[in-house]
Amino acid sequence: MVRLFPYFAEKAHTDVAQLRATLSDGVGVFLFVGVPTVAILIVTRAQIVQLVLMRGRFTAADAQVVSSLLLWHGLAVLRPGSRWS
Repeated sequence: MVRLFPYFAEKAHTDVAQLRATLSDGVGVFLFVGVPTVAILIVTRAQIVQLVLMRGRFTAADAQVVSSLLLWHGLAVLRPGSRWS
């Protein structure tokens, strides 16, 4: 995303209509791909954590903590533009 900032700055000065179209396309792609992907991550987070991390000294309690963190991460991704600072 950061790589796009110079492009956005240039278009903001030269072609505002093109900037709006590009941003609209980006939001559309996010809604079409990002939202279902994050929804799947939120629904299957416990199974993903168990499959990937539960071995060795990683306990079920650890998996539950990481699973809850994935829930909050998924919710934060669904709210673009939110600021934590």
